[in-house]
Amino acid sequence: MTAGIPSQLTESTWRWLRSDYSNDAVVTVHSPDNYTIMFRPDGTLAIRADCNQVSGTYVQSGASLLLRLGPTTLVACPPGSQAEVYIRDLSNVGTYVFGGSNLVLNLRADASNMIFEVQPVMSLTDTAWTVNQPPGFATTVSASLIICLSHG
Repeated sequence: MTAGIPSQLTESTWRWLRSDYSNDAVVTVHSPDNYTIMFRPDGTLAIRADCNQVSGTYVQSGASLLLRLGPTTLVACPPGSQAEVYIRDLSNVGTYVFGGSNLVLNLRADASNMIFEVQPVMSLTDTAWTVNQPPGFATTVSASLIICLSHG
């Protein structure tokens, strides 16, 4: 377990916005909610890389941050997925800083950065929801109720 982990790092799920590279290239994330990382207080990681899940561990000491990526699911992501770039960059993190409300992961070996923001928590209240009845479902509902919700 990593001692003294800043709560700002572990209190949120972070979603990837972009990577800025030292050669002036920029990778802008098309679907930030598909690329997230959670730093748990016990030193473990929970990562979503598009259609795959990755586990791992991390060691934090001062501004130093070492990510050790472990097992991953092997789902074939659709064309246009940025999962390979995301995993490659995470594998090269060396330090971190907070830039305002953003988390900036600095990559080893050059001046490249991955920029993250806190992933908003979706509320079930004050949201428009649609109830869909799957084909073949009976219209009579007993004590147990199954509802398929879709955000609309």
